[in-house]
Amino acid sequence: MSGAFNISDHTPILDDPESFDQIAFYFDGSHTGSNTTGPNLQQIVFNRNGTAEYYKGKNASNVADNSSGYYDLKTTSDGNTMDLENPFSKVDFNVTSNIDKNSSWQGEFRIFLENEPRTYGFALQQIDSYFNPTIGSNDNYYTNFPFNLTSQTQIPYTWGDLRFFDIKKYNANIKKFCPNVIPSFTSNNIGVLCITLNDYEIEENIPKKLTISGNFSDLFNGTGITDLIQMQIKNSEGGKEENLSSRTDPIDGSFFFSVPDVSLERGVYKVSVNPDSFKELYSTTDLTVHENVMTFDETINRINIFLGIIGALIGFREVYELKKGRDEKKQRHNAAIQMNSINQIYHRFEPDRHKLEKQQEALILLKQKRDQILQMYEKKEISAGHYETLDSKNSEYIKEFSSKKDEKKE
Repeated sequence: MSGAFNISDHTPILDDPESFDQIAFYFDGSHTGSNTTGPNLQQIVFNRNGTAEYYKGKNASNVADNSSGYYDLKTTSDGNTMDLENPFSKVDFNVTSNIDKNSSWQGEFRIFLENEPRTYGFALQQIDSYFNPTIGSNDNYYTNFPFNLTSQTQIPYTWGDLRFFDIKKYNANIKKFCPNVIPSFTSNNIGVLCITLNDYEIEENIPKKLTISGNFSDLFNGTGITDLIQMQIKNSEGGKEENLSSRTDPIDGSFFFSVPDVSLERGVYKVSVNPDSFKELYSTTDLTVHENVMTFDETINRINIFLGIIGALIGFREVYELKKGRDEKKQRHNAAIQMNSINQIYHRFEPDRHKLEKQQEALILLKQKRDQILQMYEKKEISAGHYETLDSKNSEYIKEFSSKKDEKKE
């Protein structure tokens, strides 16, 4: 758990052990919300002179008999670290003070937890010490959080709550909303946006129905984020080929676009979505348009006149051989396209192979490609030999990126 603070102060007090400028963080580890102190309460204090102190709450019966306060000092800092007790283990910190300018002091800290985070009672108190000429000695101002006028550091039920989100649930929601695709996140990492195409590769100038679906969802709540999603298809020069909008489903944040007759020139196009309320957030994927290879039926139409003249001579066998030849050429063409696509993925991410996020993105794309070539084989769009060659090359790259990922973990 990390935090930081910056306190504006023109009356620095650092040399009076009874009147340090300080800021204290209070935790009710059991979240009892009681009206008395107890050992479940913990206090971490950062002093303007760069030191820190750790206290635990006294039992209520001891408080009444002891005028020294509601908390017992357990330990003080050793340099920039200090040991803590369950549910915490230690705190690392750094406090600096602009003493020459008499303007402010600030600090940052990291509290380490022994157990899985949960909801804690939480309060904060900042003490500003200053010299009071009326009484001829140092005096203090107190500022409490929350409810400045009503919260009391010795009464936990006046405190607020500090809630920790379940990390496992957070990761599960990413997989729930964006399985097998690269997600984009809002700046606060609460919202996730992603898209999927029904087909990532099409042939040039052949009208095809293209569907774009995805989710814009809240990873904390596991629900949809209501917004208007803008979808665009852009060419390599940034020109818009399509521009549509659709509203998300409030339950899961899903959205859907259907473009009935997409007919594009050869090239690589960018399909992107962007929520209206988050102008800088985009989720983008490539749509590759390949050269068109005529099907058997298209070829027959073009040479129909010749078949009509010499059909009696060539007979069924010759027509069959023609079809077989065209099918094999089509399969070879499809296989060449897929091999080129597999190699493009590899060469695109290989230079950044030491970056974990690039490794993960490459693995997702290669696994999608593995599924795609299997589907093509099942539809007889490539031959068994083509499939074995493509799958072997794809598996080789998956293994290579997976090994790089394992090396990174070590």
